[in-house]
Amino acid sequence: MLLPQGKELVVVEGWITDQSTVHWVKLSRTTSFYSANPEIMITDATVAIEEQSTESQYPLGYDATSKRYLSDEFAGIQGRNYRLRIQLANGSELLSEWELLQPVPAIDLIEFENFEDTDPETGEDIIVYYPVVVSNDPVENANHYRYKGYRNGILMNTPEELVLLSDQFNNGQELEHNIPAFRLALTDEIRIELHSLTHNAYQFLDLIKTQTTSLGSSSGTAPAKLVGNLRYLDNVNNEIVLGFFGASSVQSATAIVSE
Repeated sequence: MLLPQGKELVVVEGWITDQSTVHWVKLSRTTSFYSANPEIMITDATVAIEEQSTESQYPLGYDATSKRYLSDEFAGIQGRNYRLRIQLANGSELLSEWELLQPVPAIDLIEFENFEDTDPETGEDIIVYYPVVVSNDPVENANHYRYKGYRNGILMNTPEELVLLSDQFNNGQELEHNIPAFRLALTDEIRIELHSLTHNAYQFLDLIKTQTTSLGSSSGTAPAKLVGNLRYLDNVNNEIVLGFFGASSVQSATAIVSE
């Protein structure tokens, strides 16, 4: 039995950080389950990031090479709220919820542990190294974080490498976080980025991780729509928007894997 065709829903991916950089937003539409076509990009929208307290706007223009909407270089400011506004070519307007750009603690130390494993390609016994990252959680409650790892300059970006952390049980304490998902070898260079997350962003990413790593297993949860924080301003058809626009502060540190 074939699945129904379904609607072409708008998908939004984007983030703003406190780093002075070019920020990007990706707009696309969903395709059918059986479609062999590449993703449908939205290339003719008007896109801007808005800052609440000063009412500043940062426009983004479409770049055909990256297939993303790019801003001029600027940095978000900690403690301020940001949102995304999109106007589609048909006149429909989409708006995200305000996201607070929260501070994030510095990374104080990166150490390495290891375990024995089997090389999936050769079947040989190997030693896998992974980072142990130490930072100090602020005393404020309900902090949420994401770790990003760049192995020899390349983002580690599989579903298993989506590493999230909450301070629910160790608020205000030293955080020593073991990250065996970041599999490394001796002499690899690893850059660790620690990103702050709002509670809504944490829940959204946690649902992505759950649905991409545990579906199909005996303990897996039932799939659910990954509805984020965007909506149509005039939503007469009650149509949903997929994706998320978030805001993060970023701290980073680099280390070379050693015994």
